[in-house]
Amino acid sequence: MHPVGIKNSKSSEPLAVFKTAPDSPQFWIQAEISAVQRELSQVARATADQINASITRLRIRCRASAESCADTPYMTETEAFYSVFGGPISVYRSSLAHNWGAEVKNISEIYVYNLTTINPGVIEKGYLIENPRIIGHEMGHVYGNIVKQNLNVDPFSALSVQLLRLSYGSPTDSGRFFGFYGGWESWQFGSPAFSPTETFADMYLAWVYNHWDANALGTYRQNWMQNRIRMWTWDLIH
Repeated sequence: MHPVGIKNSKSSEPLAVFKTAPDSPQFWIQAEISAVQRELSQVARATADQINASITRLRIRCRASAESCADTPYMTETEAFYSVFGGPISVYRSSLAHNWGAEVKNISEIYVYNLTTINPGVIEKGYLIENPRIIGHEMGHVYGNIVKQNLNVDPFSALSVQLLRLSYGSPTDSGRFFGFYGGWESWQFGSPAFSPTETFADMYLAWVYNHWDANALGTYRQNWMQNRIRMWTWDLIH
């Protein structure tokens, strides 16, 4: 199978390999492929920006010191993506229908599903096209799994109680989303019921786009995520 992926100006390597689920295959359509490509491109861009900002700080410290040291080269978006995720992400299309649109299996494989509806026997096949940011959410699971596997750190359980959520939005303050930029199926895709893994995945999505609620909790989430991703990502590539 030849990878179908994203190209940027400095690399022709793909960010995704599109496959059909072995036990429940469904063919990809171009609109779905494009949705995944756009979201993974956002992840690659955010990852490269983060790594290159760290490289800039390293270069400044190096030049300010009395020691002689060679400049660490900057990374392209694809190089940064590969350095963290180990290569392109395998994304599987399944014909199964669930009440969730996607999930991660085997550390870093994303499965895309059809969606059940309130009408018996009726399924929605266009969920990914209508809600493409779910891929950014799933990449949050992938990133967290990789950190946990390689750094002996559990990023999910590291979330403080203040960062967990009871629902997708405040029942008493219209327009507030517990520090997130938006509500359900906009900027939140995980269960709100005190699920650290789902909260982390939604915070990763927010980090990718740098979109947060414009309040104190949004700032707290932003700073928490930025500080840890900077540290974890640097440790992953060294």
